[in-house]
Amino acid sequence: MKKFSIFSLARNALSHHEHWPEQWRSPAPKPAYDVVIIGAGGHGLATAYYLASLHGITDVAVLEKGWLGGGNTGRNTTVIRSNYLWDESAALYEHSLKLWEGLAQELNYNLMFSQRGVLNLIHNVHDLQEATRRVNANRLNAVDGELLSMEEVKAFCPILNTSTNTRYPIMGGTCSGGAATRAMTPSPGALRGRRTRAAWTSSRIASRVRMMRSWAGIVDVCPDASPVIGKTPVDGLFINGGWGTGGFKATPGSGWVLAHTIATGEPHPLNAPFALDRFTSGALIDEHAAAAVAH
Repeated sequence: MKKFSIFSLARNALSHHEHWPEQWRSPAPKPAYDVVIIGAGGHGLATAYYLASLHGITDVAVLEKGWLGGGNTGRNTTVIRSNYLWDESAALYEHSLKLWEGLAQELNYNLMFSQRGVLNLIHNVHDLQEATRRVNANRLNAVDGELLSMEEVKAFCPILNTSTNTRYPIMGGTCSGGAATRAMTPSPGALRGRRTRAAWTSSRIASRVRMMRSWAGIVDVCPDASPVIGKTPVDGLFINGGWGTGGFKATPGSGWVLAHTIATGEPHPLNAPFALDRFTSGALIDEHAAAAVAH
């Protein structure tokens, strides 16, 4: 992959960025590889990267029928957070968040990673009880989290209407300080629901944006809204899927643990709980409340 520097950026700026070389080679396929990865989304590429950088496995083929990162990797809210309820989820997503923090420098590639925190609003007593439980669970796992009063929410995000005559009055909120977003998008945690986000966005930019393509594809999700990462009953076949709406934030973390599993033949402690056989053992990791949308 092309390495970048302030000098290469300045030089190509003078030519209107028309002479950048291709970022990846397109070699002819070989008859066999040590590892074949199906899917060149974020998780597939991360797995290939960590196989090479951490385990010395470089004879790897990544197969993709479309373009790189053209699936769910390129169609999401780009929010990166680790404030999940259960210990297993918090550990995996927190590890991924830590990898995100140094990934741009490690790759020498601008990922447009910007840490600013995520604000989730509390509208009723049930929200307050669930938020209190989640913040306490996060703190036990060393994940940043804080309960905010209505006044603190207003100070954090002055644009919010905290009056009592709104459709969804704001009682308070939670703030996850370590959370981040990629590509400088507004934090969806400060708004309520997918429809609100769509309306908020379209009312400001849709009149000026030319749509290149749209998507209404399938989101793969497991019964407990947690992914499957690990071995399968077929020798040499590994699986990484079922992420629902949480896959983007786990991109480097999932690749890191899957690369370990492929290289060693055994799961890492971070992905061991996300084995396929949990659906027969009953050791589910129920994270249905972890996303902003219902699965």
